[in-house]
Amino acid sequence: MQNLKVVIRFKGEEDANPEWRFHENGFTVEAPRRLMTGSKERMTDAKVYSFDRILSSDTDQKTMYDALARQNVEAVLNGANSTIFAYGQTGSGKTFSVLGPESVAAEIKKYSVVKSHEQLRNVGIIGRALDQMYCEFLVR
Repeated sequence: MQNLKVVIRFKGEEDANPEWRFHENGFTVEAPRRLMTGSKERMTDAKVYSFDRILSSDTDQKTMYDALARQNVEAVLNGANSTIFAYGQTGSGKTFSVLGPESVAAEIKKYSVVKSHEQLRNVGIIGRALDQMYCEFLVR
């Protein structure tokens, strides 16, 4: 297992800079760089950023979990340490990725479980990790 994995998830396509180019491999972003010299702006060579995975705004919660957290939970169940760290601007979707939408939390608070199929699809990393761990505990 890798020591560090970097995954980016865009909340919406409108959040992506229109000048960025996403390469076919789904793992690199090419971003043009602008330099300001006095009052003049000029473009320089684009900077290429590489990631372990790039998830688009239409990536569902299950796919996102499988891409970045499932292996970590398996490692924890086998005695390793693991951390998943969500980083981004306010409103960028960290809470949605980690917990799911507010309606999921409200349903869990009211019923102690997620009852509706639609809400189950929206459960975030924490709920899915707990589910994975409890299912594994039943098998062991």
